[in-house]
Amino acid sequence: MNTRMVRPWVCRSLLGSAILLSAAAAFGQLPGNVMLVRGTIGAAEPALLGVKTREGLTRVAITEKTGYAAVFAARVQEIKAGEYVGITARRGADGGWQAVEVHIFPEAMRGLSEGHFPWDFPGTTMTNAVVAEVVQKVDGPLLTLTPKGQSVQILVPPAATIVRVDLRKADVVQVGAGTVVVASKAPDGSLTALRIYVGQGGVMPPF
Repeated sequence: MNTRMVRPWVCRSLLGSAILLSAAAAFGQLPGNVMLVRGTIGAAEPALLGVKTREGLTRVAITEKTGYAAVFAARVQEIKAGEYVGITARRGADGGWQAVEVHIFPEAMRGLSEGHFPWDFPGTTMTNAVVAEVVQKVDGPLLTLTPKGQSVQILVPPAATIVRVDLRKADVVQVGAGTVVVASKAPDGSLTALRIYVGQGGVMPPF
């Protein structure tokens, strides 16, 4: 799980402006002026969100274009063929891909930022794709994903973090909840929220 509180997204392709502004894309496909702010919600106002990070309180402006999503803990049994997922993975001892984090996305996010590409931790990848097949193995389910016609197999071990994302409205924001904010950074350093992910039931979004 990522322990850094603020980090830049890695740009892998050019997205349409509508996708960028809605911040509805799955992870890994946003430009370099977009930051991820991770922490707990310390303050919430109609036009401003305060996120408590290790560096202190980070202020992020909220606009009418800001989107919201709830993040729930999920079980490995919820990963089924046909689901659209985002998986952070790294090589296992046998050389195959093993999931570190699995994000089960809602139907509204299906197809966005589809692909298999390097992630921003050394030796890891992000795969956003439909689950084509689930085969039960001794060490966990082996998923076959089909990003843009490719075939990528990823084992989901017991230690993997699994969450489900559900699109919500502004009332999902609650002081004290864990959060990940996808925010655009202006030349003056100010941040504006594109989408706010809020953990539910004590969950810290693992993005």
